[in-house]
Amino acid sequence: MLVACGGGNSEISPIITPIITPPIITPPIVIPPIIVEPPTMEEDMRNRINVYRKTGATCGINVFPSAELVILNNFLNVAATNHSIDMAKNNFFSHTGSNGSDFWSRQYTAGFKGQPRGEAIAAGTYNVEDTLKLWMNSPPHCTIIMDSSMNTIGIGKGQNVNSQYGMYWTLDTGYDKI
Repeated sequence: MLVACGGGNSEISPIITPIITPPIITPPIVIPPIIVEPPTMEEDMRNRINVYRKTGATCGINVFPSAELVILNNFLNVAATNHSIDMAKNNFFSHTGSNGSDFWSRQYTAGFKGQPRGEAIAAGTYNVEDTLKLWMNSPPHCTIIMDSSMNTIGIGKGQNVNSQYGMYWTLDTGYDKI
């Protein structure tokens, strides 16, 4: 409360001046949008392979029960990608590289420290879904995918529109202590 003299009157009259407190303005809560990145090609293939491994699969006349889910291994991704690019660039389709290499040597050359288990290749398909269907409908390739002695994979693809098949895929499998 403030007290002041009121214009010639000797009486002191109180003057009440309200104290105005500015309102507290709470800024709106801004929730940043959740950005969900689509899976990479390698993650997509791994996820789809794990669906089969979780439920089991029939590969020709062989029935495979569920198996341990697999993880991606960057060294195997490199080995698989290099082989796919080699096939695309040099217009051939084989488990043997243009330099005579086999999947074992390609995996070790890429830096994989585990135990190589297998390799599946495909050509002429342009997406993960069609490529995996091709492998799962081929008993030897399906068996590689369902092999319970492997726990890690690498995926690669290579493209050359001037080659016979256009797109080439490689799946390398291995066992690694996790």
